[in-house]
Amino acid sequence: MDGDGRPAKLALFLGAGACSFAGYRTFDSFPDLIFRPEARSDEGLNSVDARTLELLRNVGTVLDIEGLPRTHDNFMWILDNYTKLLKSLRIDNELKLRFVAKTVQESDFSVFDALVKNAISEMTTTTIRHYARNRVDAANAEDSRLYDDIKRAYELYACLALLNDQEKPFLPVFTTNYDPLLEDMFSEFADSSSYVFPLVNGFYDYSVEEAHWESRLYDHRSRASRGLYLYRLHGCVCWYWHEHGMPVYFHRHRPPQDAVERVCAMFPGREIYRGNDPHGPGFRALHHTLISCEAIAFIGFSFRDQDVAHVLLSANAQRQRLPGIIVVDPHLARGSLVERLHKAARNCQFPVRVPMPEEIIHLPIEFGVAEDFAERVLGETESLLSTLGENR
Repeated sequence: MDGDGRPAKLALFLGAGACSFAGYRTFDSFPDLIFRPEARSDEGLNSVDARTLELLRNVGTVLDIEGLPRTHDNFMWILDNYTKLLKSLRIDNELKLRFVAKTVQESDFSVFDALVKNAISEMTTTTIRHYARNRVDAANAEDSRLYDDIKRAYELYACLALLNDQEKPFLPVFTTNYDPLLEDMFSEFADSSSYVFPLVNGFYDYSVEEAHWESRLYDHRSRASRGLYLYRLHGCVCWYWHEHGMPVYFHRHRPPQDAVERVCAMFPGREIYRGNDPHGPGFRALHHTLISCEAIAFIGFSFRDQDVAHVLLSANAQRQRLPGIIVVDPHLARGSLVERLHKAARNCQFPVRVPMPEEIIHLPIEFGVAEDFAERVLGETESLLSTLGENR
């Protein structure tokens, strides 16, 4: 639903698989930025301290033993668990009595605590530097085919917006990604493409240095009611909190000195503003959209994020008929997707409804890489909306 209250027939959800083709390391490839010196050199990153590197390698081993993928968030989950454990051992008298006094000196706590903090800082710095880099620039494009594929993705999103309204195209887009790929797409292609409509992301100008985020900018009753409405559920590596938490400012080229502490990117250990701006309005918009839309396309989303899964499942429970669901991912089959949703449902506090495998359309293609990725996504979406319209 856009700022004028128009119900969206179609909504879009972008996961890490929707940006990895553009050069962002996601899923299992993110650790390369930590462990491979040549990858760090390509990104202009400094080398990692040897002791910090050893700790992160050990965390990777823990993930392997537990059968978990070596993703950014899984590394951060374990590091955050270490932080919580250290805090509990220091303040809980029973734990101190049973374990600390007998086996560990206070100096050992301080050393390990500092090491964990360094590892979290290194992971966060790497995230900021890697995901903030502009990878959509014709002047510096090393791969012309990649540049063309990114433009095709931009035009696909524009075509999906036209499916909602031919005269005033609009499309609600939700993402848990930290990178500014969509902002870069609009900066590069909006003026030269035959598809021209604005990007709405909470800033007066979506890419001006030091602009500040305002939720009211999503209300388009006083502006042109057309555009791509981008809701960043987990923030962005170019967003930074200023004094006392609010507001959030855009810093692409001049991040604040204490960027690691202030970056508004919500990942494990950094979820203190979950219900406030700018995260809260995004999750509320997602819930409202999932209650009313006819269909939603998930591109490159793993469905491991419990918050998003809970919103989808609880919205399903409030509907008489489920929305059409399209999943674009070469690695996530319908059966494994439904299995993950059932797992999320067991931890949800609200009434839920899990779709059946046959209620999901699966496109096993690599977004941005398959030669016909844009045509197949658009064609499948048009067909789904047409079928849903006939069955109304």
